[in-house]
Amino acid sequence: HSHTVFFDSRIPREMQKHHFITRVDLLPHLLSNHFFATFRLLNTNSSVDQRDHSSKVEQTVKVLKETEHAKSKCDEQNKNAINSIAESQSGAVEKPKPSLIIRIRNELIRYYHGFRLLFFDIKVLHRLVWRVFKGETLTDREHRQMVRTVADIFRLVPFLVFIIVPFSGFLFPVFVKLFPNMLPSTFQHDADKETKAKAELKLKIDMAKFLQQTLNEMALKAKRGFHSQTAKEFEIFLEKIRKSDTESTNEDIFKFSKFFKDDFVLNSFSRSQLISLCMLLELKPTGTNDFLRFQLQYLLRLLKADDKIIQEKRIENLSISELQRACRARCLLTLGVSEDQMKSQLQQWLELSLNKDIPTSLLIMSHVLNLSEDLSPEKQLKATILSLPDSAIMAAKYHISETEGRIDYKTKIELIKKEEEAIIKERTELETVAKTLKEKLEATVSILNKTRTIKDEKKDLDVKLKDEVEEETKVSLSKEDLLTLESALDEVSKEKYELLLEKEGLQEIKKEMKNYKEDIDEIKQFSSKEKPDLRETKAAIRLRKRVEIMVQGLDKLYSKLRYSFQQTKERKDLAEEKADDLVNIKDLYEAMKISQKVGDETKLQKVIDFLEIMDIDKDGYVKVKHVKKLIEYLEKETNEVYPSQTQHIINEMMKEEIKEKSK
Repeated sequence: HSHTVFFDSRIPREMQKHHFITRVDLLPHLLSNHFFATFRLLNTNSSVDQRDHSSKVEQTVKVLKETEHAKSKCDEQNKNAINSIAESQSGAVEKPKPSLIIRIRNELIRYYHGFRLLFFDIKVLHRLVWRVFKGETLTDREHRQMVRTVADIFRLVPFLVFIIVPFSGFLFPVFVKLFPNMLPSTFQHDADKETKAKAELKLKIDMAKFLQQTLNEMALKAKRGFHSQTAKEFEIFLEKIRKSDTESTNEDIFKFSKFFKDDFVLNSFSRSQLISLCMLLELKPTGTNDFLRFQLQYLLRLLKADDKIIQEKRIENLSISELQRACRARCLLTLGVSEDQMKSQLQQWLELSLNKDIPTSLLIMSHVLNLSEDLSPEKQLKATILSLPDSAIMAAKYHISETEGRIDYKTKIELIKKEEEAIIKERTELETVAKTLKEKLEATVSILNKTRTIKDEKKDLDVKLKDEVEEETKVSLSKEDLLTLESALDEVSKEKYELLLEKEGLQEIKKEMKNYKEDIDEIKQFSSKEKPDLRETKAAIRLRKRVEIMVQGLDKLYSKLRYSFQQTKERKDLAEEKADDLVNIKDLYEAMKISQKVGDETKLQKVIDFLEIMDIDKDGYVKVKHVKKLIEYLEKETNEVYPSQTQHIINEMMKEEIKEKSK
């Protein structure tokens, strides 16, 4: 089979005039069952999330490596030019120092914006924490906002790490007592001592994971200077492209285009824009904004991985059908275009995507927005940047400052304000959608009730409406159904004497901490090679040590609890069982049937149908990691979950795992 991403060859009638299609086809229908038997063996690091989980330190390391690579490829003249730029970025040592009055003034302005940022962060954090204490679920955007604000507060007041982190552990039982909604719903009514200990372990792991995410959000700090020279050049570049009479160089367009990350672009889009982009890429345009972004982010990551595979395989070795599918996937022309032209435009795409590191979302938008015009890639990117929302431009500017270790407090405040506006808007949209769905359901039920009393000529309408409602109910899963599944997974975990979810959570935190340490070591190596002097902030150092201590304590608590489970029952013969990371669907069925929370056989069957969708090779087992990730993500959905959403998530996870394995 081809290693490229598979796309449907059918072109919708309404899109034929555009000469492209980008609907991702379902991989399970194209590959054999024998192929999926090897799926379990893949070592996956996939996560059901629309974001790249790289830390700020890792992003800085990437920028430094790119700069070093660019230097090595230049001749002596270009080296001298780049060295002069690097010197200006490292603090502009050769420039004369400003007067004492100007320096005092700049310092006072910086402190003023710093205090503004601190109070604004506290206000935002108070609102989000209160929602958590009330037992409400944060949206994906709200969770990211909470992580960022905590990172800001720790960076502004490093001493708070010594106060907040230890006391949060000491006061943990008090918080649970005062705010019982903080406990997962599967543990709120259990009096079992071991179950309560497991609930405590789960919450502590969640707390450690949150602090680890906060650590990833904390950028490095430059030893000299507060203002980013590259960010200033970025502002000048934007002014140039906004003026029709001023031409910007191609080098600047490529240089600054790569800062518009996929996350920044997708997070800046409104719901209507997200729906339009999903329809353009033939993705399901239903669900919350978080789910729409998730679909788009996964597709963009798949295309990026596919670019690398095509480059290794070489365009010349692609068949015509593979070439057409690859072009359609990237919104490139395919109808009425010769094979050489398709190869040429695909080669141009790979050059921009891999060699110039232009984000995939920006490339797709540049081709779609300028489809009717014959423009050079530079002019296409220029026009696309001008069409981006202000929030995406602001996020790119702040990202540039962060990678150089120079935080712009004023820009950060504006960024948080924009994010707060987006959060309020999304909340309003969710409430409106929920209200509309409720009204439609009530209207449908009312019609059904009325049609029961009408004569025979109305029976057809009654049956039709009733069938539609039953079909929707049959194929959808509510949040309560997901909680039932999560509870059953815990019960099966208990029976297997393995704290599967907790084990997975601990391993994930350890891996992230290991990656963070490796990035810090790389930064130290760069600093010793005449690179910009960057260092880890005091708050980050203290937080890292605290998280390491927490992980050690969680390891001991996990081992103790696991030993306790092993002592209460006789251990089964594991020689006949599947791997530890797999769980039997029948075991989950029995656990849900025994549970007092499930009394309806129809409801129970819906959950089983949900699990059978996840059972790709039909062996009666599903991956605990996949179930966990799906539950974590789908619980954020305010609407009901449909099999098409689940099928899409599983397919995309599988494709990404296959591509990671093929590297």
